[in-house]
Amino acid sequence: MPLRCAVAAIVLNYDSTDLTIACVESLLGRTDPELDIHVRVVDNGSRDEERAALVRWAEGQGERVSLRLNPVNRGFGGGMSDGLEGLEARYYFFLNNDALVEGDAVSILVQTLDAHPRVGLAGPAQCDASGAPRSAYGTLPSISEMLLGRALSRRLRRAPPPPGREAGPVERVSGAAMFVRARAFFDVGGFDPRLFLYGEEEDLAWRLSKRGWEVWHVPGATIRHLGGGSSRDRPALERLYYRSYLYVVRKHRGRSYERVYRFLLVLKLARRALRGRVSWALVREVVRGRPPS
Repeated sequence: MPLRCAVAAIVLNYDSTDLTIACVESLLGRTDPELDIHVRVVDNGSRDEERAALVRWAEGQGERVSLRLNPVNRGFGGGMSDGLEGLEARYYFFLNNDALVEGDAVSILVQTLDAHPRVGLAGPAQCDASGAPRSAYGTLPSISEMLLGRALSRRLRRAPPPPGREAGPVERVSGAAMFVRARAFFDVGGFDPRLFLYGEEEDLAWRLSKRGWEVWHVPGATIRHLGGGSSRDRPALERLYYRSYLYVVRKHRGRSYERVYRFLLVLKLARRALRGRVSWALVREVVRGRPPS
């Protein structure tokens, strides 16, 4: 029988069990106990000692926490999708394990989406470990922004203005904390299985918008995003980031648009390589335009 709840939070663990435990405990400890919430932790092929520690902790958490053990690393979208198995909820909260929930952020997100039925995806505000604000929303990739800058490009594309202190529409929210209406998520087919890591938030926001769903930033809800919880090989991650990013541009804008966008991106990265900020190997990788697989 499926487990039914109002909110199902999915948290991935990959060789960072201490972060995962702190994340889940902040989520459950600061959410209204009257809210029907369940947390599914997905271990994405961690080392034996990390997985064993996670299993020991999960055994003492009772019915509000369940655990799925993947034999291999299935990536962000794959692991999150695995976590949905057997869970039926009104809302899904896809949360990075290097995040700590500040206050009753989940209830605020629930109330916002309950009050605005066309909102399919929302994201909370974010701060770093010191409490300084972090970017929690942004724009979708465009040639006009690459050439003209964000402010002028937004006006030309008639994009939503930056939200103020009230919740409102944005083009995309950070993938570190995505609060999704289940009906909207399944309406667009969930996560794209071709994306292993990076690009999921842009792709999901784009598909939701095309289906008439709105994407909102909710500043009344906040998470503390520590950053860097499960990353090891930085050069490999950089290559994967640009592969995924360009795949999403090609998917939603078309191959010709992606080629122009990639050309401008190569110029931008080449300038950074001249200053020693990125490697020339990364520039060559973007020139090739390989698929995200």
